[in-house]
This record gives sequence, structure tokens and C-alpha cells, in this order.
Amino acid sequence: MYLKKNIIIYICVNTFLFLVLTFKSYSQNEELKKADTFIENKNYNEAINIYEGLLKKVGDEIPSFHENYLLALKEQNEQKKTKKYLKKLLKNNKSNTSLSIDYFKFLMDTEDSISAIKFKEDFLKIISEQPEQLETAALLFENENMHLDAINALNQLEKISRQKFTKKLAENYLKAGDLENATRKYLDELNTDNESEADLDDFLVFINEKIMPLDNHVFLEKLILEYSQKDPQNIYYPEILMWYYVQKEDYYSAFLQGKSIDRRNKKIGEKLLPLGERAIKAKIYQEAEIILEYVKEKTSNDFTKAKAWELLIFAKEEQLKKNGHVNKESVQSLLQEYQQIVDVYGISNNSIDIALKLADLKAKYLNNSEEAIELLQKYLNSNRIYGKQKTKIKLKLAEVYITSDNPWESALLYQQIEREEQGNKYEQEARIGRARVFYFMGDFKLSASILDVLKLATHKEIANDAIDFALLIKENQDLDSADAVLRTYAGAELDFFKKNIDKAITKFDSILINCSNHPLVDEAAFQKAKVLSYKNDHKEAINTLQKIVETNPESILAEEIDYTIAKTYDKDLSEKERAMNLYLEHITKFPGSIHREEARERYRKLRGDRI
Repeated sequence: MYLKKNIIIYICVNTFLFLVLTFKSYSQNEELKKADTFIENKNYNEAINIYEGLLKKVGDEIPSFHENYLLALKEQNEQKKTKKYLKKLLKNNKSNTSLSIDYFKFLMDTEDSISAIKFKEDFLKIISEQPEQLETAALLFENENMHLDAINALNQLEKISRQKFTKKLAENYLKAGDLENATRKYLDELNTDNESEADLDDFLVFINEKIMPLDNHVFLEKLILEYSQKDPQNIYYPEILMWYYVQKEDYYSAFLQGKSIDRRNKKIGEKLLPLGERAIKAKIYQEAEIILEYVKEKTSNDFTKAKAWELLIFAKEEQLKKNGHVNKESVQSLLQEYQQIVDVYGISNNSIDIALKLADLKAKYLNNSEEAIELLQKYLNSNRIYGKQKTKIKLKLAEVYITSDNPWESALLYQQIEREEQGNKYEQEARIGRARVFYFMGDFKLSASILDVLKLATHKEIANDAIDFALLIKENQDLDSADAVLRTYAGAELDFFKKNIDKAITKFDSILINCSNHPLVDEAAFQKAKVLSYKNDHKEAINTLQKIVETNPESILAEEIDYTIAKTYDKDLSEKERAMNLYLEHITKFPGSIHREEARERYRKLRGDRI
């Protein structure tokens, strides 16, 4: 009976205490909610009153409302209360990182920087052997944009632990504006045992975005070479150097790095073949020839050899064009080199692109369409060529038929391709080719109707070409009873297509001289400038373009002309300073230009940013 009575009393007492504590907790929660509402409404005095009432019940523990209380005190400029509150908490929480940083920030905010720095140093000494606290401190310093302090904490953390924090250090050096040390840390990350393609990609993104846009980034090459010499076995340093030299358009230095990578991987051409292609796109033909000649001679892969050989001859061809030496003798020399590839590989997939190039040279440069057609027919009739490869040959054959003055054969072949390749890019290429044939023939209505379908093409470039082409026809058709000016214009374009350069210029000139009020005048002058540039008469091309805007300042082509002139000085005449000024003027004059970003990029590259 006595035991039963005690159990009942014990249950009653505990129930009472539970109810009291629950009520007390509920009451505190209600108070906190009120205080939070006051904070939201910026009624800081009322919030402070509630928080101070609750502080009496908390003791020396850090309260859950710590952040809000500090905010309210700061907003009310209660410096004495803040200092007293924080010092009281720090007595029993000396190694609490977050609390210590709060006090450090308070001292800095009250312009007591000497006391703040001394406090921070003393605090860091206290936690100097505590990894968890150091890591927390580094994170908090970083969040508060105190990056140098974050760096110090991370460096100390590396000393006392076996861990590396290279990426975190790199990020903080970067945010602190110390790009050289940031670069070192990214390189350190590549120097660890945890090498990965992701780390390399991160580093290249970092360089591209943060280092290359700088006016002076000489330190980058020096650093990479330094690391490369310290660790010659590191697989990534040659990759980085090669990438860096490409950004500088120093293709020979990139070639030397690519050679070492390909030799190490025992895959000659893996890096160098794309490098040669890139040099060609950049119109750095001499270096492209060096790179591709090396790949052609050293690779044991038949496909790589054929591709390098083909690109090598193409680089030579472009070099000839650039120097203005395109004549029958030089074309014959190129043909012989192309023919050697065909002789070595025969009719096969490895020589298809060569055959297409051969046919193009024979038809357009030597005026020998018959031989071009015969060559392409051999490939079409071969059992070794099939599928899309045959389609590529047919597309080229349809082009050659145009140059041989056999447009109906061309139109029929394009139509055949359309039926065979429904729903893909080849069908759309064939359709725009057929529209071009009828345009050259003077059947503008049929050409326009074909182009109308192409406006919805899935390939954006083809759709845009179709829209521009259709617009040209519709805006200039029926302005006279016989479409005479449009026919002359189309005839000039056909001559240019056939590489009958002088005939094309004569026809464009006839429009400029005899039809000065016709809407096609600006287009004719613009196309004439293209033909002159093709002839390497770049100065005369620029004069022709400038006359357009002098005669018609409001020309719809003004934006395109302005950019074309800048690009001609840049790419064809290599007048760096003039090109830079013209690119800058283009960006200012035409803020909505479709070439704005490209003009900005070229300007920065010419200036030396090498983005």
C-alpha cells in the first residue's frame, strides 16, 4: 500500500513538472514569435525588450535568437549592450568560432581596428590546433568576404591535418584578387594524386574567364612552365600549355606541346590533327602546314594520314589564295597532290572528301567540268561507297552540273536527293540548291516558292539563308516587266559561282552604272566587294563598300558593311591598329549588331587579351 502511494505521488509530481515546463516552453515560443514579428516590422526596441527578458532565463548559453538580437542592437546602435552581451558569452565559450567572429566584426564596425586585430590573432591562436574550429572559421571568414583571414585559417588547417584544401584556397585567393596565387593553387590541385579531367576543365575555365581577359597575363606561362619542370610526368601541364598557346594564336608553340602529348599517348595526330584544323580556321596557314605535314609523315593510322594530307593541301590552297597567286599552274600543282591521295587510297571513304575537292578545282578553276563529272560518277558507281557518302557526292555533282551549263541535270539530281533524304539536312541542302538553280535560270517565282518551304527548315542556318534569298527575289522581282536587273544580278552571281571573276564584276558594274536608282544597287556593290576580296584586291573591295554608305547613309547594309570593312583590315590586310579602331567603332555605332560579340572578341584579341 505504501509503495503504491509513492508511485502515485511520483507520477503526479512528474506530470506537474512536465506541464509546467511545457507551459514555460510554449510561453517562450510565443514571446519569440512576437519578437520575430517586431524584427520583420523593424520595430527593434520592442524586440530588444523581449530578447532581454528571455536572456535572464538562458544564462551563459548562446541563445537561439542570438543573430536577431545582434541585428536589433546594431540597428539601434546599442554598442555598449552589444559589447557587454558578447563578452559575457565569450567567457564560457572562448573557442566558439562563430561567436568570436561576431565579436571581431563588432570591434571592426565600431572602428576599434587595433583591438579587433589583436582579438582575432588571440582567437586564432586558441583554435590553432583544433581542425574543426579552423575549418568553421575559414568558412565563416569566406562568407564575410574576409578572404585573407580565410586563407590564413586554411593554411593553418593544412599544417595540422593531412588534408589539402587547394580548391578552397584557390577560390579565396581569387576572391581576394590575388590571381597568381589562385593560379598556383589550381596547379597544385592538378599536381595531387587525385588527377582528373574535371580538375583540368575547372582550371581551363578559371584561366579563360579570369586570367586571359587581363591586359597582362605573362605570369601564367611562367607558372605553368615552372610546374611542368618540377613534375615532367604530370599529364596535364602539356595540355594546359597547348591550350594557352592556342589562345595566344602561337600555333608553333602549341604544336611542340601537342607533339609531346601525342608521343606520350602513342597516338600521333590525336591532338595535332584538330590543332592543324584550328590553325586553318584561324587562317594561320604556314603553321598549319608544319603541323599537318608532321602528322601526315608520322601517323600510322590510315584515316588520320588521309585527313592530314587533305587538310595540308587545303592549307596550301588557302595560302595561295591569300597571297593572290591563284592561277592555272598553282591549281594544277594542287590537283596533282590531291590526285596522289586518291591514287594511294583508291575509291574509298578515306578519299571521298579529296574527290569532292578535286571535282571542285577541276570544274571551277580549270573550267573542266567533264573530268569533274567523270570523277564523281566513278565514286557514285563504286560498291565501296554507300549511304550518306553517296549523298555528299550527289550534292557536289549537282553543283558541277551548274558549272557545266547543264542546269536541268542539276535540278533533277537535287530533286532526287530531296526524295531520298526526306526530313534531314541533306534534303534541305538539296532544296536550297534547286532553288538556286532556278534562280540562276531566271525562274524567280519557282525559286521563291521552293524557298518558302525552307523558311521552316529545322537547321537554323539553312532557314536563315532561305529567308534572305527569298527576300532578295521578292523585293526585286516585277520592278520592271522583264526582271532585267534581277536577271543581270543573278547572272553575275552565277559567274562568281563558276569563278568567272571578271565577267561577274562586269555584270555587277553594269547594274551600278546603268541602274543607279534600282533597290539592287547596294546589294550589287556589296557582292562586287566580295568578288574583289576573292581576287585579293582588298583595298578596292573596301573602297566599293565605303561608296555604298557614302551614297546611301541609310542603307540597310550599313551595319554589315561596317563590320566587313573592319574584318577585312583584320583578317586580310593584317592592319592590327586600324582593325582594332574599326571594331571599337562598330560596337559603339551599332549596339544591336549581330556581330557585336564577335567584334568585341576580335578587338580584345588584337589588343592582346587572347580570350
